[in-house]
This record gives sequence, C-alpha cells and structure tokens, in this order.
Amino acid sequence: GFGGLFALNVAFGLHPLVDVGLDVGLASGRLARDYQQQTVGAEPLPPDQQDFQSKSYFFGPRINTAFFPVSPIRPVLSGAFLIWHGDNIQKHEIPPEDLFLFSSPNLIVMEVLAGGEVRINQHLDFFVHIPVDMIVGGNNFSEKRDGSQDVLSGVVPPEVGSNVTVGARVGFQVRLFGKKTDGS
Repeated sequence: GFGGLFALNVAFGLHPLVDVGLDVGLASGRLARDYQQQTVGAEPLPPDQQDFQSKSYFFGPRINTAFFPVSPIRPVLSGAFLIWHGDNIQKHEIPPEDLFLFSSPNLIVMEVLAGGEVRINQHLDFFVHIPVDMIVGGNNFSEKRDGSQDVLSGVVPPEVGSNVTVGARVGFQVRLFGKKTDGS
C-alpha cells in the first residue's frame, strides 16, 4: 500500500562516476494480525483480524553511479542491500494469553534504482528515482496449538522474489565538500 519514507544516505565519492554510502531510514506501513480459534466439534469462530499503522527502520550499504558527472542533468543507476526491521504486534496490543510473543518482522531486500538528478546549484540537486525492491530473506513466524501440544514453526524465510515492489522517490540531495568540477 501507500506509505511515507524518510531516508538519509551518506556517501563518499570513489570516482567522479561512482560513490559508495550507507542508507538509513524510516518507513510507514501496515501491520496485519489474524487470530483464529477452532475447537473440535464446535462451529469455527469468525477470525479476529485487525490492521495497525506501523513503522519500519532500515539500513544498509549502497553503490551509486551518476553518468555525465559535470552535466546539469544526470541519469543515475544504483544498487543497495538493505535490512528492514519492523514493529511487532506487542507495540500495538497484548496478544491473547495463550499465544507466545511474536518477534518483529525482519526483511533483507536487494534494491536496484534508476532515475535522474538535476543540478540546482553547486551544493543542491533535485532527484527523481524509481526503486525496484526484491525480498531475498527475512523471517515469518506462525504458531498452531493443537490441544495441549504446541506446534511452532519458527523462522520461515520468505521465498526469494516473492515480493517485488516498485516505487517513486522525489527529493533533494545536498553535496558537501569535494572538488569543484568544470560546468558546476
């Protein structure tokens, strides 16, 4: 669904075309929970489902290539490896007494980004980026109680490529330090 994202990237230029950096950020989203109870010989109860507004923190390394570095308009291509850590259900409600405490959702995401930058002045650029993210790992917990036996499947990684997302990012980047280049 739709949500807000705030990210900060601190990078160091290795070459006029390439810089490496670290992304950190915060994203809003939705957390869904579904409790179902069924007793043998009884009519199943309707599921108790609820969504909550949640947030996720993320961080990870990024490599960025800006083609035509002295041009006022530059196409960019970027790749990142990001770790996302989200809210758990206990931040929103206390689960029923007979359920264990659920851990926070965690995802490992590979990102490829394409876009463009426009130089406004020596230290400020406007950018439009189209990120494509793919889940490559993480965790998912489920629990099933059958009478007095507990069956808990612990960490179940999401299937690689099971969730591919495309977005749009628009913003400003500030350039500090560095050598002056012709045409800037």
